[in-house]
Amino acid sequence: MTDEPEDLFAAADAARRRGDGPEAESLYRRLLERRPQHVAGWRGLAAVLQDAGRGGEAAAAAREADRREAEPLLDAAQGLLGKAAAGEARALVGRALALDPDSERGLRLAADAARALGDYAAALAAYRRLLELRPMNPLARAGAALFSGEPPPAPLPGMILPSRFLRWRDWLPAARRDEVFDYALAHHHEMDDATVWQPDGYKAVEGIRRASVIYEPPAILEWFEPLLRESLPTVCRGLGMPAFEPGRIELQLTHHGDGGFYDQHRDTGWPEAPAEDTDPRRVSFVAYFARRPRRFSGGELLLFDTDPASGQALRDGTLVEPEDNSVVFFPSVVLHEVRPITLDSDDPADGRITLNGWIHDARGRAPDYGA
Repeated sequence: MTDEPEDLFAAADAARRRGDGPEAESLYRRLLERRPQHVAGWRGLAAVLQDAGRGGEAAAAAREADRREAEPLLDAAQGLLGKAAAGEARALVGRALALDPDSERGLRLAADAARALGDYAAALAAYRRLLELRPMNPLARAGAALFSGEPPPAPLPGMILPSRFLRWRDWLPAARRDEVFDYALAHHHEMDDATVWQPDGYKAVEGIRRASVIYEPPAILEWFEPLLRESLPTVCRGLGMPAFEPGRIELQLTHHGDGGFYDQHRDTGWPEAPAEDTDPRRVSFVAYFARRPRRFSGGELLLFDTDPASGQALRDGTLVEPEDNSVVFFPSVVLHEVRPITLDSDDPADGRITLNGWIHDARGRAPDYGA
């Protein structure tokens, strides 16, 4: 017999079948010294220990077998999350957690997959379980606070946590909601192609953003701006941001039809853009309007996990559904994107309509989570 793992496993298995427990245990342990990830070896050792009446050791070996079996499932799930395949990733994480329910890595990935699918209840459950296991874990504390609506813990320098956001449903009175929706349809023919900043100025670039907009619609701005200013103290508390004196408020009425999207970007801090245009932006907002039920698919807002100090962002993020008459607020420094829209209709009323924009800091300072 050689010391090759499969030879050791075969010999250990044979010893166990003939009832030679001590020999089987010795061979299983030699095998596991050489290949700790050998799941069948751990299960064989657990069986031998159970037969010997050593229940505590047997249970520990069985737990290690479960943990080792879960690891490649979590590896695959993490790879799928990186490829924006959150549904498949969640299925693998579920299998892994069935084997190892207290896996901290599994719970983190479960929360990540749930956030990427917009399933806030499942994300909260995963963070709360992680918090039970690790009460001082910064990720668990931040995630549990975010999805339970509790005040956020103080951010830790250099640690990238789920980006804060605040979402309210049924935000506007029905009459105001209908006013925005009807205005967008009545003025759809006046909309221009949406632009983004380029080295030679603001231009429409279809490879980055595809939408139609009306800038600063006066009939809406006159009542919408006071509403934003009134809401700002509550928004700042929900985002964990210090209160600030609001300056200018930018407002766009935006329409996305079939193929509409907005690639990854942040709303402030572009080194190539005019500082007076973007640097004072502190809070971004998006209010959604759509037919019920929605006629389009896609169009979700994805908020990437972003370090507010450095601007560094991860591929992980939280999906926000474009639910009619809901509004979402988030710090303007957060990297985000609008997912592509699919719509089998040319009727503008079937598209994704938003009032979106930015609340400036009157002091003109660049936004972050700090003071």
